[in-house]
Amino acid sequence: MNDAVREDALDASEVALWRTYLAWTRAVTAQVEAALLSSSGLSASDFAILVRLHEDGGAMQQAALQASTTWSASRLSHQLRRMERRDLIARAGVGVGRAVLVELRPEGARALAGAVHPHAIAVREHFLDHLTAEQRAILMQIMSPDTD
Repeated sequence: MNDAVREDALDASEVALWRTYLAWTRAVTAQVEAALLSSSGLSASDFAILVRLHEDGGAMQQAALQASTTWSASRLSHQLRRMERRDLIARAGVGVGRAVLVELRPEGARALAGAVHPHAIAVREHFLDHLTAEQRAILMQIMSPDTD
């Protein structure tokens, strides 16, 4: 390893913290996703889309939905296609060009309503209940974008 790489490398404590953070977030996410799927039949991706549509009044432009999820256009399109097949959402071209409106269908609204409680229980059990109020506040401060 050349000297420039060695100087820029993480030290042992930084590596340990980073790896612990990655393992912890993956484990918590996997536990919440497994609980959500087993209790509601919704994947985490299904849930994320349904929540965003619900919070936006039941419909969103596909481009805005993509921006809110930070997924690639391809990933979102495939996810929406799977959800359309299950009648959770509907897509329709609107206006000029390739603008697409994504709408929450009644089946999607029912699925979301049935998933909210189990999701909240899983998030509390696998994440929130392991933190003190002070730790929660510190995490929010660390993870929130600067507002200066």
